[in-house]
Amino acid sequence: MYLHAKKKNPNSHSDPITHVRSHRHWVRGIERFPVEVIGNILSQIGNVKDVVRASWTCRRWRMALRHHLHTLHTLKQRESYFLPAYEGSRTQELEFLLTDTILQTIHLQNLDIRHWTGFSATAVITWLLRTADSLRHLIYEVPTTTLYVNMLDRCARMRCLESLRLQYTDIRLTTHPTAPRFICLLSLTLSELVDVTTLQLQSLVLACVQLESFSLTRTHVTSTDPHWTLNLTSSSLKSLDLGNMSLDSALLEAKLLETLRLDYSNFKKFKLVKKVAGLNCLRIDHVRTDNLDLGNDIDCLDLEEIAV
Repeated sequence: MYLHAKKKNPNSHSDPITHVRSHRHWVRGIERFPVEVIGNILSQIGNVKDVVRASWTCRRWRMALRHHLHTLHTLKQRESYFLPAYEGSRTQELEFLLTDTILQTIHLQNLDIRHWTGFSATAVITWLLRTADSLRHLIYEVPTTTLYVNMLDRCARMRCLESLRLQYTDIRLTTHPTAPRFICLLSLTLSELVDVTTLQLQSLVLACVQLESFSLTRTHVTSTDPHWTLNLTSSSLKSLDLGNMSLDSALLEAKLLETLRLDYSNFKKFKLVKKVAGLNCLRIDHVRTDNLDLGNDIDCLDLEEIAV
């Protein structure tokens, strides 16, 4: 009987000491990354659960989380609409992770929160107060539970907010309806609003003094006016998107308007007031209307897209 000794491979890392040394070299390599680069890496991950796990790598990654994280969301994939990042986990756990992570950050600029069940009002208010001086883009599509939260009024107090997308909320403002509130807001998207009146919509558009893009979809609008007239006036609006709407009359005064989209809506009368010479994209899809008035210069328009 012969026994053959197996020759060790010099490149093998089966030795525990070699494993430890390799791990130390790997950690030292990561620690050499600038914290700004690490912050960008964490922001590309975005998902709060994975961001927290990655921040446990070492002290510099925890420092990057605090000082250089600029994007945070609750989705596995950015393209997914309502895909939760935590199958099987409870909403309270996700709420705790979000609160703990947001309270640690200083310069968070992009926050995307979409979830199939609601968070507590206390947590939501905490997130908005913490990011009031840094947040530029906010997507919040979550029904709020426990207590009522006026999301739009809270967002109006943010100093740098440029893009806002809300769902399942109302649009009541606590100050005078004509007082400018959203000084920096350029894009506003609202869908499935609750208890909305034509006067509230008109006051909201007037409060956004620099608004360039406005989208309103899947919203039932009520009015004290028996004719249900919606008057929107804006000196800065360039793009308007109305979808799944039903109104008796809609009047739009926007001299800088470039893009107009009307989808799956019913208007007895839709009128665009003032000049429309800058309009270059008109989309009308599944719209029922008795009177569509786009002004006297409609024959002179240079349209890039018409879909009916």
